[in-house]
Amino acid sequence: MEPPGMTAPAWHVAALAQRPRLHHVRSDGLTLRVRAWGDAERPSIVLLHGGAAHAGWWDHLGPLLASHHHVLAPDLSGHGDSGWRDRYSLTQWSREVGEVIERLTSGPPVVVGHSMGGHVGLRLALDQVTPLSGLILVDSPFHRPGTRVSRPALAPRRTYPSREAAIARFRTLPSDTQKQPYIVDHVAAQSVLRVDDGWSWKFDPAFVDHDLLGLDDVTPIDHCPVLVVRGEHGLVDAEMADAVSAALGQTHPPVTIRDTGHHVPLDAPLAVAATVAEHARTWFATDGSTAPTHR
Repeated sequence: MEPPGMTAPAWHVAALAQRPRLHHVRSDGLTLRVRAWGDAERPSIVLLHGGAAHAGWWDHLGPLLASHHHVLAPDLSGHGDSGWRDRYSLTQWSREVGEVIERLTSGPPVVVGHSMGGHVGLRLALDQVTPLSGLILVDSPFHRPGTRVSRPALAPRRTYPSREAAIARFRTLPSDTQKQPYIVDHVAAQSVLRVDDGWSWKFDPAFVDHDLLGLDDVTPIDHCPVLVVRGEHGLVDAEMADAVSAALGQTHPPVTIRDTGHHVPLDAPLAVAATVAEHARTWFATDGSTAPTHR
């Protein structure tokens, strides 16, 4: 029985009732699975998950944006239900997102990336892989110049005797305290898969060996607007948010989502959706993408 106050609210139930359409896109020899909500003729918003996550982390948020936008959420390679590679890099993932945009959108999208997904989105914009209407970085930390960067150790794939045992071990890192349990339960249930010796997670442990971005890697972007969003108690402090925004040459101040940790889309999805919708509406109107354009 759920503790008092833990029942999912009506907006969450309604969002999950909008089941996504599933697309499959080939990129550099692998098949990527992509979730989609909304009318494909509308301006697109592409949601990028963080490391060790998957597109299902957006299931409660994508539908909130779908009344006015075409919303896409791909599983990056090595994550979710997409294929695995021998090696991973931000450049490789950005090419994958570029393929998704090329195949499934009708014009330059707004890209929203959480944590590592923000780094993928930034690589996409810095390398100008494909035209964008805007980019939103959600609590994406950058190491400061001169700091020692420690990578997570490569670990063997963990297995559990049952699906229930695996789901019970689901944890987010870092372990924030603000997340809504009904959202976490939905995410956890989609994070496991059957393997030969039991049940395990839907990500390749080797993904952690990808390249990292520091403030020294951030250069001005003038071909699309970029908004820095941080969780009030997340991994990006106010000083870092200001530094990243300045390095990108942006004039709009960073946005802080109150009472959230690193996992802002899980902690405050309504606030994240409102922030994304507000800026997407402005950016699409500015670049003319409110009217569909076909490739």
